[in-house]
Amino acid sequence: MIKAIVFDWWGTLAYRPHVTHLLEKVTGKSHHEVLRAYEKTTCLKFWGNYERALDALFKELNIKDDRKLRKEIKRRLSAVKLYNDVKPVIKDLKKKYKIIMLSNGTNYGEKSLYKFRMNTKFHLILFSAKTKLLKPSKEAYNNMLKLAGLKKDEVIMIGNTYDDDVVAAEKVGIKAYLLDRQDKHPEVKNRLTNLEQIYRVLK
Repeated sequence: MIKAIVFDWWGTLAYRPHVTHLLEKVTGKSHHEVLRAYEKTTCLKFWGNYERALDALFKELNIKDDRKLRKEIKRRLSAVKLYNDVKPVIKDLKKKYKIIMLSNGTNYGEKSLYKFRMNTKFHLILFSAKTKLLKPSKEAYNNMLKLAGLKKDEVIMIGNTYDDDVVAAEKVGIKAYLLDRQDKHPEVKNRLTNLEQIYRVLK
C-alpha cells in the first residue's frame, strides 16, 4: 500500500534557467561532468556566503574567476518558477499521502520553497545540503526511508532525471516514475508528462 509520494524539486516541481548549460559552454565539458561537479561542490552544505560555493565550483571546473559569470549564475539560481500543476496536485495528494521532497540542492532550493510558500506542503524536506547525501546514492534513498519511517514498498518516487530519480530509486526497491514534462523520453516505460497523470499510477 502506497503511503507516501517522494518528489524531486528542480525540474520536477520547480524550474529555472539552467546553470549547468551555461557552465557547459564556458568549460566545454559534458553535461554529466558539469552537473556532478556542481552538486559535489555546492550541494552538500548550506552556505553562509554563496560566493564561497562559487569559489569551490570554479576551482573544481578550472574556471578563471569572472565577476560577470558569477552574477549570471546567481541570477539564474534566483529566477525560479513553479510549474502550474504543482500547488493543486500537491494540495490534493496531501489529504491522503505523506508528501516528501528528496532533492540535490542547497541555499537557493530552500529559499525557493519559502518564496512559493511550499515549505508547509511537505511532511519531510530533504535537501542534500541537510542530509550530506547526494542522489543517485543508495544512502540518500535509504536515509529518506529511515527518517520517514517507511518501507520501500510504501513509497513511490517522482523526478525528472532518469538516473538519479528512477534508476537509483529502483535499485533500493522503490517504484519510480520519470516526470518527462518536455516529452523527450517516450522510450521510458514508467513515465508521466505532467503531474496530474500521477493519479493513474495511484489507482
